[in-house]
Amino acid sequence: MIVDDNGTEWTEDLIGNSGYQYDGYDDTLPVMTMKDYAWWHDYIDMYEAVHDKARSLLDEYQDKEKEILEALDECFESSDYNDHGMGPLLDLEAELK
Repeated sequence: MIVDDNGTEWTEDLIGNSGYQYDGYDDTLPVMTMKDYAWWHDYIDMYEAVHDKARSLLDEYQDKEKEILEALDECFESSDYNDHGMGPLLDLEAELK
């Protein structure tokens, strides 16, 4: 579950905005295969870890906010969600040390 700094939960928005088509709905809950559920679970864990790393870098390197936010954007710039990840932030962190 993704909750932003304002307390807004938007996991379903993330999945829906990706173009993923649910297998239907059970009452109001979306239905998907276990394989898809596992993929999205892993993706959301990665997404949260990337944002946690960005927050950590912003705390440590306050004067590098622009560079950190640009690296954060690069983590998710591909239209292929399988290409998303922490690489750009780790590269920047290595440069800053």
